[in-house]
Amino acid sequence: MKLSLRRTIGWFVFAVVLITAVSQCSPIHSFNDFVDINIIFTVGKSLWKGKLVYRDLFEHKGPLMYFITAISYLFSHTTFIGVWLFEILAAFIFMVYADRILKLLNPDHKGYFLPVIFYLIYHAPSFVSGTAEEFCLPLLTYGLYIGILALKEERCPSFRESFFVGITSGIMFWIKYNMVGFYIGLLVTFVVISIRKKQMKDLVRSALGVLCGLCAISLPILIFFGINGALDDLFHVYFYDNINGYANRLDFLYQGYYALTGTINTIRRNPIGWGLILIGLLELILQKQNRSVLFLVCSTAFFLAWFIYCGGMQFAYYSFILLMYAIFAGSVEPHLSWKYAGVIPAVIAAGILVFSFPYQRLSVRPDVTTTSQYQITSVIEDPEASILTYNSFDQGFYTVRDFSPSVFHFCMTNCVLDESRDAQKQYIDEGEVDYILSEEELSWAEHYTLISEQSGWFVYHLYK
Repeated sequence: MKLSLRRTIGWFVFAVVLITAVSQCSPIHSFNDFVDINIIFTVGKSLWKGKLVYRDLFEHKGPLMYFITAISYLFSHTTFIGVWLFEILAAFIFMVYADRILKLLNPDHKGYFLPVIFYLIYHAPSFVSGTAEEFCLPLLTYGLYIGILALKEERCPSFRESFFVGITSGIMFWIKYNMVGFYIGLLVTFVVISIRKKQMKDLVRSALGVLCGLCAISLPILIFFGINGALDDLFHVYFYDNINGYANRLDFLYQGYYALTGTINTIRRNPIGWGLILIGLLELILQKQNRSVLFLVCSTAFFLAWFIYCGGMQFAYYSFILLMYAIFAGSVEPHLSWKYAGVIPAVIAAGILVFSFPYQRLSVRPDVTTTSQYQITSVIEDPEASILTYNSFDQGFYTVRDFSPSVFHFCMTNCVLDESRDAQKQYIDEGEVDYILSEEELSWAEHYTLISEQSGWFVYHLYK
């Protein structure tokens, strides 16, 4: 179910202004010091300098996350403007398919509440700009749309629809595969319905379509790493290290416990978003003709939450992807027959943008040189200097002045901690890097001298 050109353009404008207002990557902010996007940006840009993730630099996100930041680096070497553009694209696609989903549930849907819902989703405590969850949001929403479309037409997804579900699920898998539970829920839904309606041949056709889409995305990635002699590194870090050195290896009961507590905690942190989800679920329950849709929503949400939290990690931004289900609250809208009722969403959207945009930031020119990251690295004159962020995350030290890492464990992550600490200590003992950035004093580093200190969130020490 397509949207009008005017409506589509409206969502694009809304996405541009909304993301510009909330994203720390946008040009109205001086800098985004969130550790994840800085580390990913550093690894992504290193591709242009001959360094390949997993083989030359340790980071454990999916390869397509580094593709996003590698392309973003072409827009700006020392800011996240490129990431901001990808965020706008992701939000726009999410909005369009959310609108189309509600059109499927109610052909007379006008979208009165959608601007408010989008505003609340992107202002939720779980939103952090530049995360894998943000970029995967439109991918999962597309899968939700195809699933609901097929259910409303009482069929399995066509081969073509399934192929594109395979494409989008493949992109998600190679960005961050802990969201794969959504597609398991999608599969469970259509297996149950196909058995009941004796549509197994159609289900097999749909499965083949998904498989072809997955291969279309996965084969180029595997070939690329194979050509560069890094296929073993890809599998070792992205799969083995993530499973054994990041998530907890737990039995089924513990996985269920963590999935339950993770979901409860995210409900507590995002009460407004989950209030919207509850409203949407109640509306689906009351609409008897949408019982199959309700089953799909519950199935995908259950498996998605399980796979997100079953490893025991509960970072706040993990739950952002679950706010996708808040869009169903938009099906609760007044049924107006007024000829020009369709302008109401535009008026609401315009009101949100006018009254919530941080205009004060437009009058203050963002200046990255005032940040602690820039100040402490400003004494480094050689742009090719090798730097080690010792025993801490990279909060933008490599970004602000376009430095590139030279050692495998160039900073700390939440994965293989003992291995990383041992490697970093060895780099220092052997004097392998020119400079060390550390939050702690390194009196034991006999090859290095303290040359600068800078106070920020922490006290940073620079050793040469």
